[in-house]
Amino acid sequence: WTFAAVLSGSSIAGAAGVYLFGNYQLQDKAKEMASDAFLEALFHRIYVREVADGDQFVQSLWHRVRLQLRSAIETIGVGNLPKVSAGDVRQLDAIVDDECAALRRRAAPQSRTK
Repeated sequence: WTFAAVLSGSSIAGAAGVYLFGNYQLQDKAKEMASDAFLEALFHRIYVREVADGDQFVQSLWHRVRLQLRSAIETIGVGNLPKVSAGDVRQLDAIVDDECAALRRRAAPQSRTK
């Protein structure tokens, strides 16, 4: 019985240690994901073409949204944020790529040729 009790106790202690370590790591990653540096790097990785092109509209939109996003992450928590589907990402990309570009073309001053 003594060996079985020691083995069981060791297993429970080991499982508790792994759980606590994993929970700590998860909380640490959540703090990292709410940081300005992480969000900025994520934006630059997702919209690399727009950043490289110097797209001021996309960058100004990001600067308006970034604070609200960070606040939501800190308030709600990373684990409680709703999941984004691939279709949602495609819709956002279509807005940035197609609709924003069309609006910029419409807003650009028209050159007159005489």
